[in-house]
Amino acid sequence: NIQRVRERLAQGHDMIRLYIGVNLEADELFLQTLRQEFGDKVIVKSLDMSKLLEPKTAIQVIHRFQPYNVLLVESPCASIEGLAEVRAKVDVPISEHVENLEWAYQAMKIKAVDIFNISLVSMGGIYQARKAFALAEAAGIGCLIGTTQELSIGTAAQAHLAAAMPNLTHPCDPTGPLLYVEDVVREPVRYEQGHLIVP
Repeated sequence: NIQRVRERLAQGHDMIRLYIGVNLEADELFLQTLRQEFGDKVIVKSLDMSKLLEPKTAIQVIHRFQPYNVLLVESPCASIEGLAEVRAKVDVPISEHVENLEWAYQAMKIKAVDIFNISLVSMGGIYQARKAFALAEAAGIGCLIGTTQELSIGTAAQAHLAAAMPNLTHPCDPTGPLLYVEDVVREPVRYEQGHLIVP
């Protein structure tokens, strides 16, 4: 994983999202090694817990990993009430995937998250995603655009959504085309110095 970071950094990508929660000792060893080798050159955009932990454990893990200077924590636990519990007890912003407007409204009501993670695939298209951005703006909740590792067509759509939303407040994840050997388009989307170029 450290070698993968070296390769991406050489390509101009200085921000990573790290999945954690299955083996916390290995997760911490990676973060220690990351900081020893790269210092602050590599930003840990998010610790993605994939809804694996109970609120109490998630809170402990966030406190434990906070010294590694992470921007946010994604999906620490499964329930919306659990998210609210975690958010109330940590200083790191909490992000969660918005799958529908009803969930977004409930999250807003009980102050479950700091950031809406909005993906076109999860939301069912641009029209619904725009509504989630509007709801977030009204509630003072931050936004980022997530990913389900789309190819270039889906990533281009994500880029256009990003360009049109004035309340996009956090670094985004649409890097699917970087992971695939082939794409379905003649000219894949481009990245320059870690930034997706809006086609």
